[in-house]
Amino acid sequence: MRKLPVLLVFPALLFAGPSSAGTAQLTIAVLDFQAVNTATGDAVVMAGFVRSAIVKSGFFTVVERQTMERVLAEQALQQTGCTDQECIVRLGKVLNAKKVIAGSLSLLAGDRFLSIRMVDVETGRIDQEEASEAFQLKDAKRVADEIVNRFLAHGPPGVVSAPGVRRAGTGNTFTSRDGAVMAMVPAGTFTMGSRDGEADERPAHRVAVNAFYLDTCEVTNTAYAAFLNEFGRDTDVDGQRMVYECDWGVRRVNGRWEAQPGYELNPVVAVTWHGAAGYARYWGKRLPTEAEWEYACRAGAVGKWCFGDEADRLAEYAWYRENSDETTHPVGSKSANQFGLKDMNGNAWEWVADWFAPYAKDAATDPTGPASGEFRILRGGSWRYSASWSRSAFRYRVLPGLRNSYGGFRCAMSLETSPAAPAAAH
Repeated sequence: MRKLPVLLVFPALLFAGPSSAGTAQLTIAVLDFQAVNTATGDAVVMAGFVRSAIVKSGFFTVVERQTMERVLAEQALQQTGCTDQECIVRLGKVLNAKKVIAGSLSLLAGDRFLSIRMVDVETGRIDQEEASEAFQLKDAKRVADEIVNRFLAHGPPGVVSAPGVRRAGTGNTFTSRDGAVMAMVPAGTFTMGSRDGEADERPAHRVAVNAFYLDTCEVTNTAYAAFLNEFGRDTDVDGQRMVYECDWGVRRVNGRWEAQPGYELNPVVAVTWHGAAGYARYWGKRLPTEAEWEYACRAGAVGKWCFGDEADRLAEYAWYRENSDETTHPVGSKSANQFGLKDMNGNAWEWVADWFAPYAKDAATDPTGPASGEFRILRGGSWRYSASWSRSAFRYRVLPGLRNSYGGFRCAMSLETSPAAPAAAH
């Protein structure tokens, strides 16, 4: 009997990595790197670090190394010695990849040097090249992350941004390690709370906020499932449950987490505060403080919403009870506020970092809330609640272990810890 081509036999096993919200996925293969005056194993490990960093970027669908080896063995091909463009293109076609990353790890006078290049399979041309400074083997993972960040900051060839989502490195935005586009929220002063809202929104008081970065969209089911699979469990470092299966969220299938079909790009829900904080911490980010969140939500506006007080305009910016059809929707599908942020009012409630406490009347700079408490805080309203609950000043206090079908989150990052900080500073 004629054997089927291996690419048809294993279609479900070819790819790994998150599908980042707002990005058209491109299939890419990362070949094992050439070893120059160093051990072959070191070069293979370095390629693995680069592959992992590219997976985390969320820009690409990445061919897994194990599957790649199986496919090449079936076709009587091998990576070893494949360094010229013709050979790289041939392997790319066999692996059904649009782009191939190849490279070399060199040892010179006790220092190591990494060089990588991206080859377009269709044209055979080199799209991009990057090289590292000298480094020691103990710093291999850090170097791989840094070189991939530089590599992708140019705007990877063939990667198409969805409407309303800006590319990494454009203006005051960059793409963080989990694949999310983050926008810089400029420093400023605003009136936090309201004079005529709920009791816990008073007193309205002046708050100064330093510049920081915030995800332009809420974290999606796809991104959260990828985190759970990489983290390896659904409890945080303190043993607290992070997430629950949900018809609109994520589910566990054969021991792995995945987004519910049809909800891949919708905001993750049924996440506890512990799950939101754990995700942010894993990717080198954090949850925004309540003050940061409200400042970013208002985006300079002093009314109920970022566009003013006209409730009939809310549907331009938010999914809420009157227009949601009682479900979540793909993130980023409504208008952005003046800071380039979407879904701040509606779609899913968003966890913030603070413990709940009544407001003080005094002015403050970057307040962080009390050191402990009983309740955490959700902000922004959701698909399930009315317009008044999605006001910029509205606060929803809940237990940190709460999970429901309307609670999600987005992440923040301090300016000084962001890889985009030097460019953004001026």
